[in-house]
Amino acid sequence: MNRSWIDQLKNSTERFHTYWSARSVKQKGLIIGTFLFLFAALFTFVFFASRPEYVPLYTGQLSQREVGDIKAELDKEGYTDYKLSENGTMLQVPKKDAPDLLVSLASAGYPKDNKINYGIFGENLSFGATDRQYDILEREAMQNQVAEIIKHVDGIKNAEVILTLPENSVFIRQNQEAASASVMVEIEPGVKLNGQQIRALYTLVSKSVPNLPMDNITIMNQYSETLELQNSEDTDMALDKYDQQRKVQKDIEGDIQKNLQSLLGTILGTDKVYVHTFVKMNFDKVKTEEKLVKPTDDKNKGIAISSEKNSKTYNGTGSNPGGVVGTGETDVPGYVGADSGKSDYEEAQEKVNYEVNRINNEIIKSPYQVEDITINVGVEPDPSNPKSLPKATEENIRNIVSNTVRTALGHPDITQKEIDQRITIFPHTFAKNTEVQSDSKNNWMYIIGALVGGMLLAGGLVWGILRRRNRTEEDLVIDEPIITNDVKEPDYFEEQEMNVENQLKKLLNQRPEDFSKVIRTWLNDEEA
Repeated sequence: MNRSWIDQLKNSTERFHTYWSARSVKQKGLIIGTFLFLFAALFTFVFFASRPEYVPLYTGQLSQREVGDIKAELDKEGYTDYKLSENGTMLQVPKKDAPDLLVSLASAGYPKDNKINYGIFGENLSFGATDRQYDILEREAMQNQVAEIIKHVDGIKNAEVILTLPENSVFIRQNQEAASASVMVEIEPGVKLNGQQIRALYTLVSKSVPNLPMDNITIMNQYSETLELQNSEDTDMALDKYDQQRKVQKDIEGDIQKNLQSLLGTILGTDKVYVHTFVKMNFDKVKTEEKLVKPTDDKNKGIAISSEKNSKTYNGTGSNPGGVVGTGETDVPGYVGADSGKSDYEEAQEKVNYEVNRINNEIIKSPYQVEDITINVGVEPDPSNPKSLPKATEENIRNIVSNTVRTALGHPDITQKEIDQRITIFPHTFAKNTEVQSDSKNNWMYIIGALVGGMLLAGGLVWGILRRRNRTEEDLVIDEPIITNDVKEPDYFEEQEMNVENQLKKLLNQRPEDFSKVIRTWLNDEEA
């Protein structure tokens, strides 16, 4: 058993020696280089795969004091497989150990929050604390709370707040001092706060601290740039409104131009007319109020809501019903008038109160009104007279465009002369017609050339592949040794036990030519 194993080893060694000796120097170098490369790649893969992957133990930014406390706790527990960052504010541990370390450190109370918040008043504040200590703790808690709120704003990475609060006084003062605040924010890389976001920061700080006006707040970023509070009129809202008005103007111009282009293109031809429109818009929002008093009917009278009629009559003799004669202011004193005898007196008075229509109208005009419009139309002229247009064609185009101008302006009193001043119709030769045709011809030539080239390339590739395959088959035929075996053809009538029918079937299946010869021979014998 051992002898056979040794013989197999010797045979394998001799075969390898024979194979190696038959190789050229170039082949030997290629084999050795491939082996060394595979070995180095396998070694590198195993080395990096076996190394542990280090991840930050805490994703948030920690201070050096907090990292020192956590490091001391890990050393106390006997865990030393950790790494510190260059600035000493990040602790990295193997990925597989991170969950267990987080749980164990959390049970020990790490990382400790050294900042003062409002919870200290219910936990550690004793009854012996003085007012001075209470004010300091309150201000510190307020600063930390405002900083935590600012950190939640999108784009703010970190924040520090310093507040200056006025001292409380038991006396009533006319001019009470206001608080002030200085805020330092760390903005994430690539983030730029706009005016609205800066105003939101000022409002957030102002509303979080009592008696803190926005003028007493200063906000600065990590690059020593002051984030100034701008007026609402100077912020990006004005630019947004301009963009919105510009978009409305472009939409109206595009609609008018597209409709006229479609209409005139249908009549004259799509490639024979071009329309350009410019619109001046009025974005003023006007609000008017009307208080109108109108009658209820066409007779300029209202509805009678109250009526009063008074009448007096008198019949008698002697003095006048109006009084004693000669006793009025204009009469002569002591003059006795003549007796008029029998007299009649009648007085009638009628009062009617009418109600009229009192109408209060509050009218708000739309801010998107077309104030002025200009339309330019270029038309393909007649080739025989390229400098002018036919009079009928120009009049028809002007009538169509005039209706558009009149409708867009909406002024019923506008004259045809004023409309014509806003319309320009001119002859223009469109050079793109010939260019498009030549370009299309060139494109077809390019396409045909590309197809022919592709077909030639494909034919060449197929011819090369077939030629290479034929050469390979010829080489194999030449190199392959011809092996001849003297195979004795089986005698189909050698087996005596087979009957004639079976022999004929076998001969027909395997050698149909011999079968036909046998049949012919039999037929010739029978005829003879």
